[in-house]
Amino acid sequence: MRIPFKSLLMLALLALLAVFVWQNETAFFGRPSDPPSTLRFLGARLQAPLGVVLLAFIGVLCLLFVLFALSLRAQTLIELRRSSKEMDASRRLADSAELSRFNALRIDMTAHFAELTAEVTALHNSLAASLAELEDRLLPPNGPSQS
Repeated sequence: MRIPFKSLLMLALLALLAVFVWQNETAFFGRPSDPPSTLRFLGARLQAPLGVVLLAFIGVLCLLFVLFALSLRAQTLIELRRSSKEMDASRRLADSAELSRFNALRIDMTAHFAELTAEVTALHNSLAASLAELEDRLLPPNGPSQS
């Protein structure tokens, strides 16, 4: 299981805040009437108001959040562009396949119409020959006879 870098960074910042609070518990949990004490952090001593230090920490967290939001937006835009390119390629492939199917259908329909035309012509000729034969049987060969 792989933990994302952003989550590790957030956990590290929270751990640093916990260490800061632990080292300066008297400044956080002491009486308000106590004189301001020197703040300690990982061996360094700092003479600054606690509110300013915490405000700076919140500012860093806000900056990291904005950077995280921007990177997420950039990743989304990149993924959207890649997806759009894939969809365009798929659409072109589908259009060309559809065009080839239409061409094959047109060729098949033309061949089928040619076969039907030949069949209708053959039936027409056969019907004309049958009618001519019936006409020959019903009418005498020399026209009407006079007896």
